[in-house]
Amino acid sequence: MSNDKPLRVSKAPFKPVSGGARSGPDGDQPTRPTAKPPRWAYWQRIKSAAPWKLAALSLGIEPASIDADDAATFPAAATFGRFNLITEAIKRRFGAADRHGVSLAEFVAWADSISLALPPELRAPAAATDGRPRDR
Repeated sequence: MSNDKPLRVSKAPFKPVSGGARSGPDGDQPTRPTAKPPRWAYWQRIKSAAPWKLAALSLGIEPASIDADDAATFPAAATFGRFNLITEAIKRRFGAADRHGVSLAEFVAWADSISLALPPELRAPAAATDGRPRDR
């Protein structure tokens, strides 16, 4: 004796949930999100960070606004490619398994040694953590 009653389905009109896939102005071309600028007030208090976060910051991108494994979260495919190159270079230089992250001061010194352009805001916290005066 099972309860074999027919399933009842609501006849209410279907309304799609908002927040789905992004689309362009014509509705068929996906658009890339605008990467957010870093929250420098936060990052100026941080002494070390994961290699991928330092790579994002070096490009002027807030790490929390991207998915490091998803090119669609970057403003352009070229930016994603550069992000990956910088991340791998940081891992090779400082080691990928460092659980405490890479020192911001050491990263800035290394970036200078290879002529990697950095946002000035990224230099300010490094200068504060290694005793050098801050540039304004």
